[in-house]
Amino acid sequence: MSITSGTGSGTWAWSYTAGDEGPQQTVTIFAIDDEVTGSATFELTATEVTPLVSVTQSATVTVGEGGGAANAGSFADYSAAPSTLAESITLSASIGSVSITSGTGSGTWAWSYTAGDEGPQQTVTIFAIDDG
Repeated sequence: MSITSGTGSGTWAWSYTAGDEGPQQTVTIFAIDDEVTGSATFELTATEVTPLVSVTQSATVTVGEGGGAANAGSFADYSAAPSTLAESITLSASIGSVSITSGTGSGTWAWSYTAGDEGPQQTVTIFAIDDG
């Protein structure tokens, strides 16, 4: 907390770096002048931040009938920042299968799919779910 004061008055600033989501907390700042106390109270809520998922190989995969398609990428939970503990991430794919190849709170993934008969172009979505 920092305080800038003048003669009998001033301003204050408070900062806090939240780790992971959690219950709402009440924060109270007290100002004490001799035997008189003033206070300011506010509520603090840390909310979940969506995990990041990216493709590190090709954004477009083309495969022949009956062939195997593959791609890879990375994922990261916001909590994987060096100052906090990473949470476990679960991955899933809209089609095909995806697996984590390294890491738990952040790392890499691999996707695979065996194509059937020729068909329309499909979009594959890789989902990351924060298990924490």
